[in-house]
Amino acid sequence: MAHSHPAPRCSLFAPQPTREETSQAACNLSETLDAAGLRRLSPIVEVANDGVAYIGLNGIPAADAVELARLVRKGMRGTFKLAEGLRKVFLSHGLDVPDVEVDEGRIALGEVSVPTAARLAILLGAPRDQIEVDTDASECAARWAHQVRVRDLLSDAYKNTTGNVLFDVYAHPDCIRCNHEPSILLGKVDIDSARQLLATLRPTVP
Repeated sequence: MAHSHPAPRCSLFAPQPTREETSQAACNLSETLDAAGLRRLSPIVEVANDGVAYIGLNGIPAADAVELARLVRKGMRGTFKLAEGLRKVFLSHGLDVPDVEVDEGRIALGEVSVPTAARLAILLGAPRDQIEVDTDASECAARWAHQVRVRDLLSDAYKNTTGNVLFDVYAHPDCIRCNHEPSILLGKVDIDSARQLLATLRPTVP
C-alpha cells in the first residue's frame, strides 16, 4: 500500500536560520526525496566550526545522482525552454549570442561583440543615429567611447522594454584584452525579465 507524504512546508527564514528551522528543512527535504524514490539520499543536519547549522547529504550513488538531476531539470523545464526560445529568437535576428544558458536559476546571456550589442539595442528601441556614431572609428579613444555608448544605450533600451536592469552589463575594451576583440558582457537576467525580452523580440522577427 502506498504511503502518502506530507507536502513540504515552505517558510521564509531569517538570514541565519535557527537549528530548529534547519532541522525542519532537512525533514521536508527527506520526505520529498522519499516521495521521489530517492530514499538512499539522507539529509542530515551538521554544524560548521562557526556554529552555523547546515544540511548535508550522505554519499550519493550514481543512479540516484542521475535521477536527482533528471527531477531538477524536469522542475526547471520552463526555464530551459525559455533559454532555448531566446537562442532561437536571437538567431532569427542574425544576432550572435552563443552563450545563452541557465545558471543559478537565472538566464545568462553571456558575452557578445559590440556590433551584436548595437543591433540588439536597436531592436529594443535604442536610437539608431546615436548607436552608429563612431561605428567605424579607428582611434582607440573613439572606439572605446562608441563601445561605452552602445553599452549604455543597450542598458537603457533593455530597462525601457522589460522594466528591469542589466545589473551585470560590462564593456571589455580591446586595449587591455590581448588578442581579443572588444565585447560587452550582458550578464544574467531573472526569469520574468527574460520572458519580457523574448516577448519583445518575437513580434519583430523578420
